[in-house]
Amino acid sequence: MDHYTFRKFDVELDQRLKYNMKNVQQAYLFFKAEVYPYQYCYVYAGNKTIKFATNRADLMHLCGVGYQGRNPRENFLRDLEAGNINYRKLLVHADGTTALKFQVIGAVHYLFDSLEIIIDDQRTVKFFFDYDAQLATRRKIVSLGLKKIKTLYVPITLLSSQGKNMNLRGQPVLGIFRKNRVTGHCESIIQAKALACKLPVESYFR
Repeated sequence: MDHYTFRKFDVELDQRLKYNMKNVQQAYLFFKAEVYPYQYCYVYAGNKTIKFATNRADLMHLCGVGYQGRNPRENFLRDLEAGNINYRKLLVHADGTTALKFQVIGAVHYLFDSLEIIIDDQRTVKFFFDYDAQLATRRKIVSLGLKKIKTLYVPITLLSSQGKNMNLRGQPVLGIFRKNRVTGHCESIIQAKALACKLPVESYFR
């Protein structure tokens, strides 16, 4: 079945998906407060770095949903934040991947506030996507497939890492830093002892 084919939400088939909508809401509120306003920098493998950014426009395709009607993105995000999704408008992937995403998206914050994550910077073609790097939890829970656009990596897919076919490679992250996209203020989120005090935070964003 084509991954890009959507079907309407089905009350009988999609009860688990509806139950897990709270995970999507929690993830969106986390992104809105802690991710969208910032550019992130991940340090790994000595002093290699990946700079990451995303915005509200990415959430629906990361979740694997569509929303019928005018201004689907804005209406979905508004209804999601209010906890008032109109399930008659909701579209999900017919191949079942939306349900898998909903199960694990609640753990996505670990990719931004924990060193229990790895980076695979090898180009990969997997599950209908061609991505340049992968950011994943060490414990096989959730990962983001990333595409490099100029100097930034942006997310193109959210994956459940729990399947047998998810053979995670990668190197441990040693530090996470972020820069406010409006004020330019830089801060350290978390660092391994091996990395502490090596460079000023601002240097990671030059």
